[in-house]
Amino acid sequence: FPDNTFDIIWIMEVSHLIKDKKKLFSEAYRILKNNGEILLCDFMGNFKHNYLEGFKYYKNLFSYIKDMNTLNRTFGKAHLCTVNEKIEMMRKIGFVHFEQSDVSVNVFPTMYHWRNNVNNNLESISKLLKDDQIKDFLDSCNILERLFSDKILGYRFIKAVKTNILVNPNL
Repeated sequence: FPDNTFDIIWIMEVSHLIKDKKKLFSEAYRILKNNGEILLCDFMGNFKHNYLEGFKYYKNLFSYIKDMNTLNRTFGKAHLCTVNEKIEMMRKIGFVHFEQSDVSVNVFPTMYHWRNNVNNNLESISKLLKDDQIKDFLDSCNILERLFSDKILGYRFIKAVKTNILVNPNL
């Protein structure tokens, strides 16, 4: 898209799958009009440094690796960071006027509904997915519930505004 095209950019449930978040936010900044808003809803870690810190909440390395592999097979490889890390990346690019809220409690029931939808529609789903894919998905619902309950993972909303100030996106 050309520079300064959009008034609003909505990034929903994808940023955790993008490794180069600086590039994601730089592109969003580039195509937003001045005073345009970026809205971001996604999974974010509730840890201080990186996703490996979440390991300390697991009883053993095998359990942690097994769960992460299941989540990766089901949803794709996550590149999680905290809400503060995302805000800092966005701030360096030039975004200002941040608002954020933790909506984890509102998202938590999603895993229950996903699991029920699979169980209620198993015959139709079995025609589209292999048994091991269905098992991984159901296991992933349980893993996500545990990560949410243990406050390792959460779901956040971030809103910010593009300024008129020129900023070097290579920072």
